Amino acid sequence: MPKAELFRPLRGISLAALVVVLSSPGALSGEEREPPGILGDAPGSATSSPPHAATGPAAVPDRTAPRAAVLAFTGDIIPHKPVSRFARGFARDSDAEYDFTPIFEHVAPLLQAADLAICHLETTISDGPVTGYPRFGAPLELVEAIAEAGWDGCSLASNHAFDFGADGVVRTLQAMQEANLASTGTAVNRESRRDARYRVNGIQVSHLSYTYGLNGARLPEGETWWVNLIDVEVIGDDAEEARSEGAEFVVVSLHWGVEYRRMPSASQERLAREIAALGTVDLLIGHHAHVLQPIDRIDGMWVVYGLGNFLSNQNPVCCTPSSEDGAVLHVEIGDSPDGLAVGTITYTPTWVDRRAMQVIPVADRLSGPDVDQRLQATLRKSWERTVEALGALGADQLGVRPTGSLPPPG
Repeated sequence: MPKAELFRPLRGISLAALVVVLSSPGALSGEEREPPGILGDAPGSATSSPPHAATGPAAVPDRTAPRAAVLAFTGDIIPHKPVSRFARGFARDSDAEYDFTPIFEHVAPLLQAADLAICHLETTISDGPVTGYPRFGAPLELVEAIAEAGWDGCSLASNHAFDFGADGVVRTLQAMQEANLASTGTAVNRESRRDARYRVNGIQVSHLSYTYGLNGARLPEGETWWVNLIDVEVIGDDAEEARSEGAEFVVVSLHWGVEYRRMPSASQERLAREIAALGTVDLLIGHHAHVLQPIDRIDGMWVVYGLGNFLSNQNPVCCTPSSEDGAVLHVEIGDSPDGLAVGTITYTPTWVDRRAMQVIPVADRLSGPDVDQRLQATLRKSWERTVEALGALGADQLGVRPTGSLPPPG
């Protein structure tokens, strides 16, 4: 299946030519705690209302064959120090200092099978020392592994996006460009602040990204472009601009919510209703809570309140068992008699195997060899938590369900 192509590069000056002379941000508040070291052993249809009607150039043109595409989304990628230590070990027999590719090797086929795969990178890329909480600085090899695994781009607006100030934003965007990955949520100047635009099987998809805050850091006065902050009016303007320029399907990623809380907060629910009322956003994807949160549909707009952690070192000791759970969300879109619409939504439950530091599809691992009883029990509980969390607002009644099923016990 052919992958998406970046529809249009960012406007503005070359990142490599930009020289930034700004100091790092001030003290940050504590959230994503660095957990202890590695522990010991231990299909259906979700037919939606047609997306909000596009106007002008964004209207679906006449064609003889209906278009269709599968979009894949994943949760937070957070390279705590133990994650990077594993990556250093994986690179032991190579010329590289780090190798993150083995971490994603079991989920790469799911990403590569999608027409468009989008990650959420919750870290700054740095040429300096690798750091963890509270100011994340990951090596370039992480972005290289993201591209190799099959993601086409990432949302970058998060509470850690300004951990190393403007310099960190610039280096991260350079790394994304060097890996041929699209991104949205941060920018180097006012002109380059925009959506990521993809052409997916003839469908123009727009992706926008925003965060609730920056852990106490402040953007330079008058320079709001460095990191997009959540503002419904701004989101509406950005989505409207994307549609006026030809976007047919608009996805908004929000870094929001309360950490480790499975149900959406009142603030999340309010923001979701306000964004749905704009009439220009088709899909809302949430991050930051580090646990999976429910899927819902509001006035024709699909809302995934939180996709949890896709990769982190969080665990039951520091946080909650649910912090090890994740999912690959599969969203099928295509032409319908009423215009471009969401057809089906499914998800593949994943789990972070911290003993090997690999993200694994739960059902595949349970079906594989050498799964002892303890791991079987852990994986089954992870699957159950994921299904319960994503369906907590009745998404299963709308046809949203996991791909495949668990093998019988034993």
